[in-house]
Amino acid sequence: MALGISRPALVEGFESMGMDISKATHQDKRTFVCAQCHVEYYFDKQYLTFPWAKGTRAENMEDYYDEAGFADWGNPLRLK
Repeated sequence: MALGISRPALVEGFESMGMDISKATHQDKRTFVCAQCHVEYYFDKQYLTFPWAKGTRAENMEDYYDEAGFADWGNPLRLK
């Protein structure tokens, strides 16, 4: 048995961060097999985008969501 990536979007996502998954370790590949389905992503103008499109820091992801006008959840105390 060999570990493989069946979702091209995962490869594109890592490439957008400057990562080459062909150089991944066996342990990395084990993680990637799960990551290809267990990731949060969106369709922006009919194409797949990830929350880390602006960077991998929490602040960058927050910028992504703010620009999209999207929130998964809102704190009821802050919504008042």
